[in-house]
Amino acid sequence: MKAKLIKPSIDKEKSIWIAEIGEARLGCNIKIGWTLLLKENHYKLVYSNYFIVYPVLELDYQYFFDHISDAISNFSEYSSILSRFPTEEIMRTVFSKSPSSYWPEKAMDWLNFNKPLQLKLLPELEQFAINKAMPQSARNRARSMIDRALAP
Repeated sequence: MKAKLIKPSIDKEKSIWIAEIGEARLGCNIKIGWTLLLKENHYKLVYSNYFIVYPVLELDYQYFFDHISDAISNFSEYSSILSRFPTEEIMRTVFSKSPSSYWPEKAMDWLNFNKPLQLKLLPELEQFAINKAMPQSARNRARSMIDRALAP
């Protein structure tokens, strides 16, 4: 499944959609916050369905957040919701639930751009770095990120 950014639009349910992920849409609803649209049903984006948005991590970090910034500029009434994309929560899930290194490595690509978030995710990075089920190269990358995050 690939993620694709789409031109933000508002539907009759007062939801604004910013991305397509397979057959799902990612956006936010004025009443419930970040939302997924699956087969014409709206679902609040929560821990149990974060895995659906993992493909967003394949997009360039700056490109994704520039897209959100553009949506904020064009739909100011959604700015408080759009500005709170649950990056930290999604990454915690990625590091704790992924059976392979693919999604954690995509998350680390994004973390390269966000040192404050690296610091918040140190426990997850440390657990990943010692997880012998993950490839050595991925564990070394996590260790390097930990070292850089802790460097003055």
